[in-house]
Amino acid sequence: MNFKFSYNKRGFTLIESLVALAVFVIIITSFYATFANGTRIMSDSKNRLGAVSLANQKMEIIRNIRYENVGTEGGVPSGAIDPDYYEIASGANFHVKTDIFYIDDPYDGTIDDSSDSIPQDYKSVKITVSWGEEGDHQRVSLVSNFVPYGVETDSGGGTLRINVIDTPANGLANVGVNISSADNGINISTFTDSSGSLLRPGMPAGDDYVITVSKSDYETVTTLPISPESNYDPVIDQNATVISGQLNMKSIIINLLSDIKIVAQDPYGNSIENIKFDLSGGRLIGIDVSDSSNPTPAYNYNQSDLEINSSDGVEILDVSPGVYKFALSDESAGDYEFFKLAPNNSNKSDEFVLDLGVSQEVGAVLLDKTVNSVLVSVSELEGGSVISGAEVTLKNSLIGFEETLLTDEFGRVFFPQDEASPLPVADYELEVNMVGFETNLQTINISGLQSIGVVLSEI
Repeated sequence: MNFKFSYNKRGFTLIESLVALAVFVIIITSFYATFANGTRIMSDSKNRLGAVSLANQKMEIIRNIRYENVGTEGGVPSGAIDPDYYEIASGANFHVKTDIFYIDDPYDGTIDDSSDSIPQDYKSVKITVSWGEEGDHQRVSLVSNFVPYGVETDSGGGTLRINVIDTPANGLANVGVNISSADNGINISTFTDSSGSLLRPGMPAGDDYVITVSKSDYETVTTLPISPESNYDPVIDQNATVISGQLNMKSIIINLLSDIKIVAQDPYGNSIENIKFDLSGGRLIGIDVSDSSNPTPAYNYNQSDLEINSSDGVEILDVSPGVYKFALSDESAGDYEFFKLAPNNSNKSDEFVLDLGVSQEVGAVLLDKTVNSVLVSVSELEGGSVISGAEVTLKNSLIGFEETLLTDEFGRVFFPQDEASPLPVADYELEVNMVGFETNLQTINISGLQSIGVVLSEI
């Protein structure tokens, strides 16, 4: 009796193999992602327990200190406690911050309504322990109040209230605030409350209090002394002054940061590369008085030789809103002449206004000096103001060229408007007309870029 056995010798096809490999990769990737996430959660949980334990230890140490000695080095109230240091505990490196400050309790009135002559009612201690990247989920805080044994006493000094607000005048919570005074040996780092305010009773008198405020996605602002202690006369961000026995107010406005993208292009919209430029502007710091004969506005952004190396332009991230001024660097100015910024929301051709909390693209329109063309700028004789809407005609009857354009909001116009119709090297008639002004007629020779300034006299 004969038996025959048959079987399929066909193996996996290429498509089946690829599908199996893809499924395998997805499973392995999901496993590792889950494993990594679980490991991170376990690590954070372990660190959180260690941080809580460490914070409790530090608070117990402070509870055993006499009330009058409860304070930080360089703080108000002053004491021997280190306000900022790192410590290894439970196998991790922790960042320990201690903030100790007086509380003006409303039970017996407050200094805000002038009903409490002694605002240093008791002390509050806040210990913050953080780890890793010190994000919101990687820190713990403990707060405890310390009350004097007897009747509250006046420790002297004045009360400093700092208000941090944004442009719509909303108080900003959880803003990092550093208060320092070299004369008084003070250096305090803390945060604003839910209303964007910070109240510090018992601050020694002085006029050199430097306030620095910072918050993620917002400007960092540091106050400055007035000249001659600095090169600036600050407009609004002057150092704070504390007068004994008084409530001293200091308000600081900070705005959302913005991003800028600068691209370079010719008048026809073609991108230009390998351009260097200078850019200044942003938040007005004050008036630079280092040159007494020529005081000038000073801004918090001032960068030279920025480069545009591709048609994508260059991005400038996290800068203050405000007015910015564009200028070609000396290197690029040898090959190009600046025409204007487009779009432009300023009253000057080389400036633009950056709004707060936005990502804004600005095109710098540049003119190639080797191309036969002409840039005409029209202004008034009296006062030198630019004239927009002036009628400018460029013509050459021999070659049959004639084009009439109106000056833009900056009193400027560029010929030729059509990239496909370049201007031959020749003499041209240039005529400028504007209602209420005398006609200006002249002959110009165009060879390369010609920049012509026309001044009109009133009739």
